[in-house]
Amino acid sequence: MKTPHFFLALAVILLFGACNKDAIRNRNVERADFFTGEKDALAKTQKYVDGFKKNEIIEKILSVSYIDSEHKSYAFVFYRSNLGPGSVVIEQEYNGNEVLNSKSIRCEGESCQCKVLSIIDDSGQIYLDCSCPSCSMIIR
Repeated sequence: MKTPHFFLALAVILLFGACNKDAIRNRNVERADFFTGEKDALAKTQKYVDGFKKNEIIEKILSVSYIDSEHKSYAFVFYRSNLGPGSVVIEQEYNGNEVLNSKSIRCEGESCQCKVLSIIDDSGQIYLDCSCPSCSMIIR
Protein backbone atom coordinates (compact mmCIF):
# COMPACT_ATOMS: atom_id res chain seq x y z
CA MET A 1 0.00 0.00 0.00
CA LYS A 2 2.93 2.37 0.49
CA THR A 3 3.94 2.16 -3.18
CA PRO A 4 0.85 4.02 -4.56
CA HIS A 5 1.40 6.81 -2.00
CA PHE A 6 5.01 7.11 -3.08
CA PHE A 7 4.02 7.49 -6.75
CA LEU A 8 1.28 9.96 -5.87
CA ALA A 9 3.72 12.07 -3.85
CA LEU A 10 6.27 11.89 -6.67
CA ALA A 11 3.63 12.97 -9.21
CA VAL A 12 2.63 15.95 -7.03
CA ILE A 13 6.27 17.03 -6.63
CA LEU A 14 6.87 16.77 -10.39
CA LEU A 15 3.68 18.72 -11.09
CA PHE A 16 4.72 21.57 -8.79
CA GLY A 17 8.21 21.55 -10.26
CA ALA A 18 6.79 21.76 -13.78
CA CYS A 19 4.55 24.66 -12.73
CA ASN A 20 7.41 26.83 -11.50
CA LYS A 21 6.33 30.17 -12.96
CA ASP A 22 9.83 31.59 -13.53
CA ALA A 23 10.97 28.46 -15.37
CA ILE A 24 7.94 28.52 -17.67
CA ARG A 25 7.80 32.25 -18.28
CA ASN A 26 11.48 32.73 -19.18
CA ARG A 27 11.58 30.14 -21.95
CA ASN A 28 10.82 32.57 -24.78
CA VAL A 29 13.19 35.44 -23.96
CA GLU A 30 15.91 34.61 -26.49
CA ARG A 31 15.24 35.48 -30.10
CA ALA A 32 18.22 36.76 -32.11
CA ASP A 33 16.45 39.63 -33.89
CA PHE A 34 15.36 41.09 -30.52
CA PHE A 35 17.43 39.62 -27.66
CA THR A 36 20.42 37.30 -27.44
CA GLY A 37 19.54 36.18 -23.91
CA GLU A 38 18.10 37.28 -20.58
CA LYS A 39 20.82 39.85 -19.77
CA ASP A 40 20.45 41.42 -23.21
CA ALA A 41 16.65 41.44 -22.84
CA LEU A 42 16.93 43.15 -19.45
CA ALA A 43 19.37 45.81 -20.70
CA LYS A 44 17.46 46.60 -23.90
CA THR A 45 14.07 46.63 -22.18
CA GLN A 46 15.45 48.99 -19.52
CA LYS A 47 16.62 51.32 -22.30
CA TYR A 48 13.15 51.35 -23.84
CA VAL A 49 11.42 51.81 -20.46
CA ASP A 50 13.74 54.74 -19.64
CA GLY A 51 12.04 56.60 -22.49
CA PHE A 52 8.78 56.42 -20.52
CA LYS A 53 9.81 56.52 -16.85
CA LYS A 54 13.38 57.29 -15.77
CA ASN A 55 12.71 56.14 -12.19
CA GLU A 56 11.47 52.66 -13.19
CA ILE A 57 14.15 50.01 -12.71
CA ILE A 58 13.48 46.57 -14.17
CA GLU A 59 14.32 43.77 -11.76
CA LYS A 60 13.35 40.74 -13.85
CA ILE A 61 11.97 39.86 -17.27
CA LEU A 62 8.99 37.58 -16.61
CA SER A 63 8.12 36.63 -20.19
CA VAL A 64 8.34 37.72 -23.80
CA SER A 65 5.82 36.92 -26.53
CA TYR A 66 6.49 37.56 -30.21
CA ILE A 67 4.23 38.36 -33.16
CA ASP A 68 5.45 38.67 -36.76
CA SER A 69 3.89 40.28 -39.81
CA GLU A 70 5.24 40.80 -43.31
CA HIS A 71 7.53 43.76 -42.51
CA LYS A 72 7.28 44.14 -38.73
CA SER A 73 7.88 42.07 -35.62
CA TYR A 74 6.69 42.76 -32.10
CA ALA A 75 8.08 41.67 -28.73
CA PHE A 76 5.56 41.95 -25.88
CA VAL A 77 7.83 42.14 -22.82
CA PHE A 78 6.37 41.55 -19.34
CA TYR A 79 8.58 42.41 -16.39
CA ARG A 80 8.77 43.18 -12.68
CA SER A 81 10.24 46.53 -11.65
CA ASN A 82 10.66 48.63 -8.52
CA LEU A 83 7.21 50.10 -9.37
CA GLY A 84 5.54 46.68 -9.66
CA PRO A 85 4.59 44.60 -12.72
CA GLY A 86 4.86 46.28 -16.10
CA SER A 87 4.99 45.71 -19.82
CA VAL A 88 6.26 47.31 -22.99
CA VAL A 89 5.90 46.41 -26.65
CA ILE A 90 8.95 46.68 -28.90
CA GLU A 91 8.25 47.04 -32.62
CA GLN A 92 10.90 46.43 -35.26
CA GLU A 93 10.36 47.26 -38.92
CA TYR A 94 12.33 45.26 -41.49
CA ASN A 95 13.49 45.41 -45.08
CA GLY A 96 14.61 41.83 -45.69
CA ASN A 97 16.91 41.01 -42.76
CA GLU A 98 17.80 44.64 -42.05
CA VAL A 99 16.11 46.43 -39.14
CA LEU A 100 14.98 49.82 -40.46
CA ASN A 101 13.28 51.18 -37.39
CA SER A 102 12.74 50.20 -33.78
CA LYS A 103 10.36 51.79 -31.26
CA SER A 104 8.63 51.08 -27.99
CA ILE A 105 4.92 51.31 -27.28
CA ARG A 106 2.98 51.59 -24.03
CA CYS A 107 -0.53 52.46 -22.94
CA GLU A 108 -0.87 54.66 -19.88
CA GLY A 109 -3.75 56.13 -17.95
CA GLU A 110 -5.13 56.73 -14.47
CA SER A 111 -8.57 55.12 -14.52
CA CYS A 112 -7.75 51.52 -15.53
CA GLN A 113 -4.87 49.07 -15.86
CA CYS A 114 -3.81 50.10 -19.34
CA LYS A 115 -2.38 47.38 -21.57
CA VAL A 116 -1.41 47.24 -25.22
CA LEU A 117 -3.73 45.01 -27.22
CA SER A 118 -2.80 43.41 -30.53
CA ILE A 119 -5.37 42.82 -33.23
CA ILE A 120 -4.54 40.66 -36.26
CA ASP A 121 -6.87 40.93 -39.23
CA ASP A 122 -7.58 38.30 -41.90
CA SER A 123 -4.80 39.60 -44.15
CA GLY A 124 -2.19 39.26 -41.38
CA GLN A 125 -1.92 42.97 -40.61
CA ILE A 126 -1.24 43.73 -36.95
CA TYR A 127 -2.87 46.69 -35.23
CA LEU A 128 -2.15 47.86 -31.71
CA ASP A 129 -4.64 49.56 -29.41
CA CYS A 130 -5.09 50.28 -25.70
CA SER A 131 -7.26 48.17 -23.42
CA CYS A 132 -9.41 51.10 -22.17
CA PRO A 133 -10.75 54.23 -23.90
CA SER A 134 -9.24 56.36 -21.12
CA CYS A 135 -5.69 55.10 -21.91
CA SER A 136 -3.26 56.90 -24.16
CA MET A 137 -0.87 55.07 -26.46
CA ILE A 138 2.65 56.41 -26.14
CA ILE A 139 5.23 55.62 -28.81
CA ARG A 140 8.94 56.35 -28.37
